[in-house]
Amino acid sequence: MTVHEKIAVWMIVGSWVICASILVLPFLPIGRNKLVLAAVIYVVTQVIFWTGCAIGGKEVMRRYQLAVPVKKWLARVMWK
Repeated sequence: MTVHEKIAVWMIVGSWVICASILVLPFLPIGRNKLVLAAVIYVVTQVIFWTGCAIGGKEVMRRYQLAVPVKKWLARVMWK
């Protein structure tokens, strides 16, 4: 795995970790700006994710799709 691929993987994983921080927002004493902050966090995570995909290229995305089988998870949930 090259340096670019490692950076791309860390960006993809980091975007999911940052996106998970949205779940903590309701419990923080921020005030009325929680919705704006959630939107900003979501946009930032999307930028980080897609930048990681662009840096890593097709091979990183293929590994990501194999490591995180979203289609199988959704099929399992939808057909139960």
